[in-house]
Amino acid sequence: MSSVRTQFRTAFEINVMSAFHITKASVKHMMKNGGGSIVLFSSAVALHGTPNHESIAAAKAGVYGLALSTAASYASKNIRVNCVAPGLVGKRAGWRWLISVGGGRRRVCIRVGPCHCMS
Repeated sequence: MSSVRTQFRTAFEINVMSAFHITKASVKHMMKNGGGSIVLFSSAVALHGTPNHESIAAAKAGVYGLALSTAASYASKNIRVNCVAPGLVGKRAGWRWLISVGGGRRRVCIRVGPCHCMS
């Protein structure tokens, strides 16, 4: 059980806490300079359940929540915050896996640009 806790804490520290500290320092600098833009990186696993990825899913969801809250807090200060959440791309096996996990009930496409993969 301790290795699971360690894995969870490590994922949280690497993802959420580092994003928090970078965001905090960036906001301070941007407020002095009239605004700016912050881009944080999450993952599609934060938004779609993926088996055996609980630690990283929770951590990446934390980054997503941090981006949303920071954007709401500092929009009036001309600070824009975006969060990129890449997922499975470019591998047919990955698409089959995603469809089987979702039970084929929803059409999911996590590609950038036009997608004809699920047609």
